[in-house]
Amino acid sequence: MRARLVLPRLLICGTLLVVGGVAAIAQASPAAAGSCSKQTGVSVTDPNTGWSWTSRWWCGNRGGARMYGDANYTSHTAYMDSTWSWVVCYRRGAHSGGSNNVWYYTLGDRTSTPYKRPNAWGYLPAGDVWTDIDPWPGIPACPISQSPPTRVDGMNKPVYFVHGYSDNGSGWNCNGTYWDDAIADYLNDGSPARLGPTPLGRKWTYSYYSTSLNYGPGACDLVVPGDRSKPIKTLGLDFAWEVWDHYSQFGIPVDAVGHSMGGLVIRAALTGVQRHEAGWPPYLYIEDVSTLSTPHRGAPLGGVCKFSGQGTQQCKDMAGSSTFMSWLYDNPQSAMGTDWTLIGFDDDFIVPKWSAVPTNMAVGHKIVYPDGQITPAIDAHMLQLWRTSGTYTIRYCDYFSTGCSMSNWESFYTVTGSYDPIRMARYGNYYWNIW
Repeated sequence: MRARLVLPRLLICGTLLVVGGVAAIAQASPAAAGSCSKQTGVSVTDPNTGWSWTSRWWCGNRGGARMYGDANYTSHTAYMDSTWSWVVCYRRGAHSGGSNNVWYYTLGDRTSTPYKRPNAWGYLPAGDVWTDIDPWPGIPACPISQSPPTRVDGMNKPVYFVHGYSDNGSGWNCNGTYWDDAIADYLNDGSPARLGPTPLGRKWTYSYYSTSLNYGPGACDLVVPGDRSKPIKTLGLDFAWEVWDHYSQFGIPVDAVGHSMGGLVIRAALTGVQRHEAGWPPYLYIEDVSTLSTPHRGAPLGGVCKFSGQGTQQCKDMAGSSTFMSWLYDNPQSAMGTDWTLIGFDDDFIVPKWSAVPTNMAVGHKIVYPDGQITPAIDAHMLQLWRTSGTYTIRYCDYFSTGCSMSNWESFYTVTGSYDPIRMARYGNYYWNIW
């Protein structure tokens, strides 16, 4: 049910009106008054963050104003079409278009593309709110996370699915042919159980190609503009701000699944933040990451870039000797710690196991699928996402295992059972430590 009340022009100065059973304070010419009116005794909750308020302030604002995921212009999340709207708190951030750096938090009238959030919460710059004092007296500061959340086992955190490189320059139909089987298996496999769906436990398919579908059946949940000329480090920066804007700043941890180059995007996001590079978020809360056939040690010539050549920036970045690969941390950590699970396949010649599961990369967990299981091998790089049932033999080792060596695939434990690749990604993201 829509939480915003757009008041009709029943303007009686200083009079409390009851419109449609909802109490609100009507104010004559709010845009000209340069002030806000407080309304008490309400119950307002943002399901994205769990924040709640019992008061809100009605102010005039510019119609059609853009709203953002944080107190800056990084992620456009929504529009405020009405010109008489309420706000619940404020935050200081980037210059807000007025004479200050104040941003007001509220629920907009409609979400924006590419950020298809479940609702339209976000920050309005003070320059679009008709106040003569900012922040308006009495409006509280918005909460902000002060300490990392506790690491726990569970499948109910938000989870991002980040796709791989496009060899023909086109985007992906994320929730259709790319991730559909994988997501269904990840969310509904039942072992371990997922309690959902919940607003804080939803999935996001994240695309960094402008040509990816962001409407209709199979559309990606989030599409950030870009193409193959955009450096992977920049893709990581975009992804880091996405996670920060919508979750980390509110103290909410997330998990992630990266396929192929998507794993490098996640790794870059964590590396840039951990390096404290200028322009990156102050911290992230990414609890678990599982990567499938990610070229952690580079993509071989004739592999993932064979059809597009080595000329695109993203292919250059994926070369094992690139500056970008040297910049990446092997085991980058978020502010709450990050548990990595690397999954590779003997059948995948696009990203061979020596790059997907490097013996010289120290992480929490490593899994290898011996050859002959994801066939035909020419299609194994994508088939691994669609093989969501059956019996498989896997080799695995954990960082603290005493009976295997993470630097020697042949020493890995061997087991056979219902261990399809997406189930193993589930295991990696379910357990916060060692499984």
